[in-house]
Amino acid sequence: MSGHGFAAGWARWVGRPPPSSQQLLKAATDNDPLFLPRVEIGWVGSAVALTGLVLGVLWARGHQGGQGDAVGWLALFLVLAGMVIQMTWRHIDNGWLVDFTRRGVQPVGTTGPGVQAHELMGSDYCVMLSPGDKWRSLVIDLRHNDTGRVARLFQTPGPARMTDHRALSALADVLARRLQVRRDGMTF
Repeated sequence: MSGHGFAAGWARWVGRPPPSSQQLLKAATDNDPLFLPRVEIGWVGSAVALTGLVLGVLWARGHQGGQGDAVGWLALFLVLAGMVIQMTWRHIDNGWLVDFTRRGVQPVGTTGPGVQAHELMGSDYCVMLSPGDKWRSLVIDLRHNDTGRVARLFQTPGPARMTDHRALSALADVLARRLQVRRDGMTF
Protein backbone atom coordinates (compact mmCIF):
# COMPACT_ATOMS: atom_id res chain seq x y z
CA MET A 1 0.00 0.00 0.00
CA SER A 2 1.47 3.37 -0.96
CA GLY A 3 1.93 6.22 1.52
CA HIS A 4 -1.12 8.03 0.17
CA GLY A 5 -3.18 4.84 0.20
CA PHE A 6 -2.20 4.09 3.79
CA ALA A 7 -3.06 7.65 4.90
CA ALA A 8 -6.41 7.53 3.11
CA GLY A 9 -7.19 4.13 4.66
CA TRP A 10 -6.15 5.31 8.11
CA ALA A 11 -8.32 8.44 7.80
CA ARG A 12 -11.27 6.35 6.60
CA TRP A 13 -11.13 3.95 9.58
CA VAL A 14 -9.78 6.13 12.37
CA GLY A 15 -10.66 9.64 11.24
CA ARG A 16 -8.80 12.93 11.12
CA PRO A 17 -8.38 15.82 13.49
CA PRO A 18 -11.38 18.13 13.01
CA PRO A 19 -10.70 21.58 11.54
CA SER A 20 -10.35 24.37 14.06
CA SER A 21 -12.84 27.21 14.22
CA GLN A 22 -10.18 29.54 12.83
CA GLN A 23 -9.54 27.19 9.87
CA LEU A 24 -13.27 27.12 9.09
CA LEU A 25 -13.47 30.92 9.29
CA LYS A 26 -10.55 31.30 6.86
CA ALA A 27 -12.08 28.71 4.50
CA ALA A 28 -15.46 30.51 4.59
CA THR A 29 -13.78 33.74 3.64
CA ASP A 30 -11.61 32.26 0.86
CA ASN A 31 -13.40 29.20 -0.55
CA ASP A 32 -16.41 28.66 -2.75
CA PRO A 33 -17.96 26.19 -2.24
CA LEU A 34 -17.30 25.62 1.46
CA PHE A 35 -17.58 22.21 3.14
CA LEU A 36 -18.74 22.37 6.77
CA PRO A 37 -18.10 18.93 8.29
CA ARG A 38 -20.33 17.09 10.68
CA VAL A 39 -17.79 16.08 13.31
CA GLU A 40 -18.53 12.55 14.53
CA ILE A 41 -16.76 10.27 16.97
CA GLY A 42 -15.64 7.02 15.36
CA TRP A 43 -15.80 3.50 16.73
CA VAL A 44 -12.17 2.50 16.14
CA GLY A 45 -10.78 4.14 19.30
CA SER A 46 -13.33 2.33 21.44
CA ALA A 47 -12.59 -0.97 19.69
CA VAL A 48 -8.83 -0.61 20.24
CA ALA A 49 -9.29 0.27 23.92
CA LEU A 50 -11.78 -2.57 24.45
CA THR A 51 -9.37 -5.03 22.80
CA GLY A 52 -6.65 -3.87 25.18
CA LEU A 53 -8.98 -4.24 28.13
CA VAL A 54 -10.00 -7.79 27.19
CA LEU A 55 -6.37 -8.73 26.54
CA GLY A 56 -5.38 -7.25 29.89
CA VAL A 57 -8.09 -9.15 31.78
CA LEU A 58 -7.17 -12.43 30.09
CA TRP A 59 -3.50 -11.80 30.80
CA ALA A 60 -4.19 -10.97 34.47
CA ARG A 61 -6.24 -14.16 34.95
CA GLY A 62 -3.48 -16.37 33.58
CA HIS A 63 -0.52 -14.32 34.80
CA GLN A 64 2.03 -16.39 36.73
CA GLY A 65 4.40 -13.81 38.30
CA GLY A 66 6.94 -12.52 35.79
CA GLN A 67 5.79 -14.57 32.82
CA GLY A 68 4.48 -12.82 29.75
CA ASP A 69 4.87 -9.24 30.97
CA ALA A 70 5.02 -8.11 27.33
CA VAL A 71 1.34 -9.06 26.93
CA GLY A 72 0.42 -6.87 29.90
CA TRP A 73 2.33 -3.93 28.45
CA LEU A 74 0.69 -4.50 25.07
CA ALA A 75 -2.74 -4.47 26.71
CA LEU A 76 -1.94 -1.21 28.51
CA PHE A 77 -0.64 0.34 25.27
CA LEU A 78 -3.82 -0.66 23.40
CA VAL A 79 -6.04 0.90 26.07
CA LEU A 80 -4.06 4.16 26.02
CA ALA A 81 -3.89 4.26 22.20
CA GLY A 82 -7.65 3.69 21.98
CA MET A 83 -8.29 6.53 24.41
CA VAL A 84 -6.07 8.91 22.43
CA ILE A 85 -7.77 7.98 19.15
CA GLN A 86 -11.21 8.40 20.72
CA MET A 87 -10.42 11.83 22.17
CA THR A 88 -8.56 13.40 19.26
CA TRP A 89 -9.67 11.95 15.92
CA ARG A 90 -13.08 12.40 14.35
CA HIS A 91 -14.90 11.37 11.18
CA ILE A 92 -15.53 14.46 9.10
CA ASP A 93 -16.70 13.02 5.78
CA ASN A 94 -20.36 14.04 6.18
CA GLY A 95 -21.66 17.56 6.44
CA TRP A 96 -22.96 20.44 4.36
CA LEU A 97 -21.66 21.98 1.17
CA VAL A 98 -22.34 25.72 1.12
CA ASP A 99 -22.18 27.13 -2.42
CA PHE A 100 -21.94 30.90 -2.17
CA THR A 101 -22.00 31.51 -5.92
CA ARG A 102 -25.27 29.63 -6.37
CA ARG A 103 -26.47 30.59 -2.87
CA GLY A 104 -27.34 27.04 -1.92
CA VAL A 105 -26.76 24.51 0.83
CA GLN A 106 -26.60 20.78 0.05
CA PRO A 107 -26.15 17.77 2.37
CA VAL A 108 -23.08 15.56 1.84
CA GLY A 109 -23.51 12.06 3.27
CA THR A 110 -26.13 13.22 5.76
CA THR A 111 -29.88 13.57 5.72
CA GLY A 112 -31.69 16.80 5.19
CA PRO A 113 -33.15 18.86 2.39
CA GLY A 114 -30.95 21.11 0.32
CA VAL A 115 -31.78 24.79 0.10
CA GLN A 116 -31.54 26.57 -3.25
CA ALA A 117 -31.04 30.25 -4.08
CA HIS A 118 -34.67 30.87 -4.96
CA GLU A 119 -35.61 29.72 -1.45
CA LEU A 120 -33.07 32.06 0.15
CA MET A 121 -34.63 35.11 -1.49
CA GLY A 122 -36.30 37.43 0.97
CA SER A 123 -35.83 37.44 4.71
CA ASP A 124 -37.38 34.09 5.62
CA TYR A 125 -34.01 32.45 6.31
CA CYS A 126 -31.26 33.25 8.77
CA VAL A 127 -27.94 31.88 9.97
CA MET A 128 -28.03 31.46 13.75
CA LEU A 129 -25.27 30.80 16.29
CA SER A 130 -26.59 29.23 19.48
CA PRO A 131 -25.69 26.79 22.26
CA GLY A 132 -25.55 23.19 21.06
CA ASP A 133 -27.03 19.91 22.23
CA LYS A 134 -23.71 18.72 23.65
CA TRP A 135 -22.17 20.09 26.83
CA ARG A 136 -20.66 23.56 26.18
CA SER A 137 -20.88 23.22 22.42
CA LEU A 138 -21.93 25.79 19.86
CA VAL A 139 -23.95 25.27 16.69
CA ILE A 140 -24.50 27.20 13.50
CA ASP A 141 -27.94 26.52 12.04
CA LEU A 142 -29.67 27.61 8.87
CA ARG A 143 -33.19 28.45 10.04
CA HIS A 144 -36.49 29.39 8.42
CA ASN A 145 -38.91 31.76 10.13
CA ASP A 146 -41.88 29.38 9.83
CA THR A 147 -40.37 25.88 9.94
CA GLY A 148 -37.40 26.40 12.27
CA ARG A 149 -34.08 24.66 11.72
CA VAL A 150 -33.49 23.58 8.14
CA ALA A 151 -29.88 22.43 8.55
CA ARG A 152 -27.36 22.15 11.37
CA LEU A 153 -24.44 23.48 9.38
CA PHE A 154 -21.81 22.98 12.09
CA GLN A 155 -21.48 21.91 15.73
CA THR A 156 -18.33 22.04 17.82
CA PRO A 157 -17.26 18.55 18.89
CA GLY A 158 -16.85 19.43 22.56
CA PRO A 159 -16.39 22.27 24.98
CA ALA A 160 -15.89 25.49 23.03
CA ARG A 161 -13.26 27.95 24.26
CA MET A 162 -13.72 31.71 24.05
CA THR A 163 -11.52 31.82 20.93
CA ASP A 164 -13.92 29.29 19.35
CA HIS A 165 -16.87 31.50 20.35
CA ARG A 166 -15.35 34.49 18.58
CA ALA A 167 -14.32 32.53 15.47
CA LEU A 168 -17.72 30.82 15.15
CA SER A 169 -19.50 34.15 15.63
CA ALA A 170 -17.39 35.58 12.81
CA LEU A 171 -18.05 32.42 10.75
CA ALA A 172 -21.81 32.89 11.19
CA ASP A 173 -21.39 36.52 10.09
CA VAL A 174 -19.49 35.45 6.95
CA LEU A 175 -22.03 32.72 6.10
CA ALA A 176 -24.97 35.11 6.47
CA ARG A 177 -23.27 37.84 4.44
CA ARG A 178 -22.16 35.52 1.62
CA LEU A 179 -25.54 33.71 1.47
CA GLN A 180 -27.31 37.08 1.73
CA VAL A 181 -29.56 36.11 4.64
CA ARG A 182 -30.10 37.52 8.13
CA ARG A 183 -27.74 36.74 11.00
CA ASP A 184 -29.35 35.87 14.37
CA GLY A 185 -28.28 34.41 17.69
CA MET A 186 -25.26 34.92 19.88
CA THR A 187 -22.48 37.33 18.95
CA PHE A 188 -19.02 37.70 20.43
